[in-house]
Amino acid sequence: MEWDATVRSCLPLLLLVGLFSSYIAWGYWLPYWNGGYSPFNLTVFESLLPTATYLTMGAAVLLGVGGLIYWRRWPSMWFQHCAANYYGLVLVWGGYLTGGLSLASGVALIGAPLVGFLLLERRVVVVAFLVSFSTLLYFNFASAFDWMPYAPLMVEPRDRASVLAWINTHLFFAAPHIFFQVAVAALILGQWRLREAEAIRQSLTDALTGIHNRRSLFQILDRQVAHAHKQEEPLAVALLDLDHFKRINDEYGHPTGDAALKAAAAVLEKGLSEGDSVGRFGGEEFMLVMPNCSRSQCQQRCEALRKSLERVECYSENGEAIALRGSFGVVWYSGQSQRPLVSDGVVQVADAALYRAKNAGRNQVVLQDIDDALLAAMPVRQQRPASRSIARRFSDIRLGEFLRISTWRQVIQSILEWSPVSKACFVLLTWIYMAVNAFGWLLYLTQRQDADEIINLSVAEQMLYISAGAVLLSVILLAVGRWLSRVNRYAYWFQSLVLHLYGQGLVGFGYFLGILYIPTGAMLLCSPVIGFLIIERRVLLQVFSGCLLSVVGLAYLSAFEVLPYAPLISVEGTAWQLSSPFWVASSYFFITFLSLLAFVLMGYVVSRWSLREAEVRQLSLVDPLTQIHNRLSIMQVLDQALSQHRREGSPIAVVMLDIDHFKAINDNWGHPVGDRILTSAASVLANNLREFDEIGRYGGEEFLLVLQGTDVDGAVVMAERCRQSLATIQVLSDEGASIGVSASFGVAASQAQQPTDIEALIQRADRALYRAKEKGRNRVEQ
Repeated sequence: MEWDATVRSCLPLLLLVGLFSSYIAWGYWLPYWNGGYSPFNLTVFESLLPTATYLTMGAAVLLGVGGLIYWRRWPSMWFQHCAANYYGLVLVWGGYLTGGLSLASGVALIGAPLVGFLLLERRVVVVAFLVSFSTLLYFNFASAFDWMPYAPLMVEPRDRASVLAWINTHLFFAAPHIFFQVAVAALILGQWRLREAEAIRQSLTDALTGIHNRRSLFQILDRQVAHAHKQEEPLAVALLDLDHFKRINDEYGHPTGDAALKAAAAVLEKGLSEGDSVGRFGGEEFMLVMPNCSRSQCQQRCEALRKSLERVECYSENGEAIALRGSFGVVWYSGQSQRPLVSDGVVQVADAALYRAKNAGRNQVVLQDIDDALLAAMPVRQQRPASRSIARRFSDIRLGEFLRISTWRQVIQSILEWSPVSKACFVLLTWIYMAVNAFGWLLYLTQRQDADEIINLSVAEQMLYISAGAVLLSVILLAVGRWLSRVNRYAYWFQSLVLHLYGQGLVGFGYFLGILYIPTGAMLLCSPVIGFLIIERRVLLQVFSGCLLSVVGLAYLSAFEVLPYAPLISVEGTAWQLSSPFWVASSYFFITFLSLLAFVLMGYVVSRWSLREAEVRQLSLVDPLTQIHNRLSIMQVLDQALSQHRREGSPIAVVMLDIDHFKAINDNWGHPVGDRILTSAASVLANNLREFDEIGRYGGEEFLLVLQGTDVDGAVVMAERCRQSLATIQVLSDEGASIGVSASFGVAASQAQQPTDIEALIQRADRALYRAKEKGRNRVEQ
């Protein structure tokens, strides 16, 4: 999926070259392997050979054009349309020659657009599919009404040898499409899931320490608070602040401070018990969430962590040992109160306990019990940002929610979020619908006056009983699945049973019509591609492998006359080439529902995953508090800007700023006030920047500005303007007191004559910031 659109458009052309080369070789080689018999009309084969060669060469030429477009970076939309339509029409031409209602035609007709949704833009695939589908439909009905010959390249089989050659040929034609399209769908969809999982992980992980970030912490805290109140279980939450961390940053620089944070995070994470969580709450602040933890246990754990921090070996860049100490504010909830517990209130009480630990001399643990009085004083629950739902577990939505869905988009989204058992129930519903359709179609056939001329009535009656039994069994399994969705949402045996019933049922239906008939091909491609979207891969691959073996086995059992081929068809011989108007209409009737379901589901999922991946990746690059670039993102921006600087020689400057006395603000007024100051400062700074400048949160109260096309003098002017704007901020505390804001700025620039790397530039800005603090703060230094 990382490939350029032009390169992805070349994949079908590359497949086309390989397919037609192998098909031509098969036509020459088969008679020697099959005792001189060929299923092809040799006269037609020889007359069409130049055309097939030219079409293969045309695909090769288009590949060359695609390579040129990619190399020259030309617009490629016209090429994407051209490649997709060429691929589709050439396959339709080949399908007409070998049978427009054959297995290979069904596989290509359905598989190609489904995989196309994954490789190409939707509009390109839709246009190519409509053109190809309309052309194939015309060929099929023209053959049905004798306007054109049906399968002019093929000779209808008459004996065992010819039947074997016929089956070998059709399986050979279909096999590349089956394996290529299923493999591509599996790989791309699997990769998409991995990318989404990685993006979600990044959006919930602190870029520096690798533990939970603030967004993820509040998700965990909200979940554990709700669970503790509902189950009446104890819960402990601790806020930890590294003592005198500001001094470490000021005296030794930010790289040493970063190393100290990483070391502290590693110690805290290692010291947790099973089920506990730790994350970075702010700059040098961490939060511990300890569910189902007694009062004495949480006290002991925090004391053990405090002592572990004292033993951390951390060194500055010049080798000087740095001692780490931590103050803990811990709250413990017994779980026995009837009043609701609120996450924001828990954080507020823990913050107050942390403040008392600092006032008492730091490097100690202060524990506060949450009683009814504190619960009554807690603030009303605050609404979290919408991004909280990004990591929602898919199994949280049950099958019953389907009844409350209003639009088809919501229906699809709901299906994708069902538990595995509920998804298996959806497969059952699909199977019931198709079995009822088959029952109605068979019932209609048996009532026709010419029924005995079209079908074998005795076989049709047997199929009616089989269809009714399949529906009854599915309804019973549906009831079992409904019960399991509440008891065991991940019942593997149930998923496997349902999918095997569905897959083998479709294969059985295909056998009665003709195992090499177009519905078999369509179902063989639609079902696994749909499955890759909603079913666990290991279950699906087992079922698909079994179905594929069943198709091949039934085909060869028919070839060796162990089983009759297409037993539903009444007239012997015509079953190999069904081309009457009735069978053309019936074939499209059978494949329409599953095809539409596959197209709609695939189209929605691909567009939804693309948007969701973009949203999640955006979240992974945004600081959850200030909504500007986080550290990872701003460093990526700076890296790209420096690359452009080296390439083009344009100047670049960075400004590192630190909110003055922010530690005292947090200690005196609490973290909520500190958060409001950070949010206000980020907004003011962003409003002062130019359109092409960037701002990010570098650390706790530290921000980094990336100023492209700006020399050191221009950066100083920009920094001074930002400093003056920050001085206008007045933030109200919870008690109504007005709190002013000031900041110290360090400026560094890289000139074209002296390009520098990212670390050196950051260090120069950091040293300038340190000088600004030494000279009294609230100033700009370069």
